[in-house]
Amino acid sequence: MAGLEIIVGTYEEYTVAYKVDTLKSDPSRHFLKETFSIRNHTGSVRSMAVHQKYLATGGSDDRTCVYDLEKRQELCQFMHHTGIVNTLAFVTDCRTDSCSYLLTGGEDGKMTAINTKSWIVDKTWDNAHKGAVKYISVYPTGSMALSIGSDGKLLTWNLANGRLAFATSLKNKPEFRGKIDIVKWSPDGNHFLLIGGDRIVQILKTDSATIARSLTFDVRPTVACWIDENSVIVGLDNGAVCIFNIDDDEEPETFEIYVKRIKAIDCCGDYLAIASSTEDISLWSIVNNEFTELCNLNIKCRPICIKIVETIKYGLDKAIKNEEEKIDKESVKKLIQTVGHVLIENDDDTMNDSSKTKIDNKKRKNQLKDGILSKKLKKDENKKIQRTPTKNGSASKQKPGDLLRIKKKKKPLKLNKTTSGDSSVKSSFSMLLKKKQRASI
Repeated sequence: MAGLEIIVGTYEEYTVAYKVDTLKSDPSRHFLKETFSIRNHTGSVRSMAVHQKYLATGGSDDRTCVYDLEKRQELCQFMHHTGIVNTLAFVTDCRTDSCSYLLTGGEDGKMTAINTKSWIVDKTWDNAHKGAVKYISVYPTGSMALSIGSDGKLLTWNLANGRLAFATSLKNKPEFRGKIDIVKWSPDGNHFLLIGGDRIVQILKTDSATIARSLTFDVRPTVACWIDENSVIVGLDNGAVCIFNIDDDEEPETFEIYVKRIKAIDCCGDYLAIASSTEDISLWSIVNNEFTELCNLNIKCRPICIKIVETIKYGLDKAIKNEEEKIDKESVKKLIQTVGHVLIENDDDTMNDSSKTKIDNKKRKNQLKDGILSKKLKKDENKKIQRTPTKNGSASKQKPGDLLRIKKKKKPLKLNKTTSGDSSVKSSFSMLLKKKQRASI
């Protein structure tokens, strides 16, 4: 249980992953914890495929993005479609668990094969379908693939040579009315299912293309998934799921899980992940025909597609721990930013040594600045000093202090010299004496 991760593609352009964890107080209870969230599309995430450490997503922005779950970073992007990327599928061999190609199908009727070693588009079928390519399913050994389109055709592709092997038109079948939405191989490759038409789910045999079982529901089926080689689970438009066996004629067992449409289902071993239009995702266990809910979470986004990844099996648990630490650090930073900054001034003498050293360093810096300014002033004063002539007529430099003294001295009064020498001084004294004599009389 601790080695599972649920990845969800949403209408809000995000791809979000949640780790399945257990409570420390009660190990029997589980919960979902977010491990990463990326916005690698500028439109809704419409399709998704997973193999080991590789995650591929297709969006309504015509892009296909490949993500490395071990390094937690994007590997590459592809823009070879001119419409919505409706479906993605890895070409894997169940015998060796190896992967060779990633198949993509778009609204433009095009299909491509991307090499998973060089991550280059090796093959392109420009007119795979006359309408949109709705769904692609790969045979368990990776030797062939099935595709359905809006043109009402079921195509069988030989992946060894990249050519079309068979083409079957379903327009003539009244139960489907020329409309098929989903096609999926069984885990052993002996059967494949079709969903479409007027609320029809059909199971067909691979060797003879005959119907093994056909079911008609009261509510439109939206998604389906193989639980094992003989059991199928179908999600309905009213939020319920139905489980049935293809080898018997018993009525499907129905479980009412949500009140709105089931958007996506994925199965991994004994575990089942379900996404609903109520913005909820849940994890269930299916053991001995017992359907038990393990955990549920409202992700506050509208899910479109969902996948389960076995993290411990492919060595992705270390990457999840590192991602959790990053998320915890970011949450702490957000808390610090919301609280703000507080400055406290202490007038006490009991100050830390570090604060005292900081204050001393500031004082030293200020003193150095003052010293530099004073030196600049002295240099400016030396430049402003003018040379004064000496008695010999030669110029001599004055000291900085002499310039200040000269500025403080007052200029002496000049006396106008007359030809009579000191007669002007004597006349001034005689005038004063005459005024005194008149005053005494």
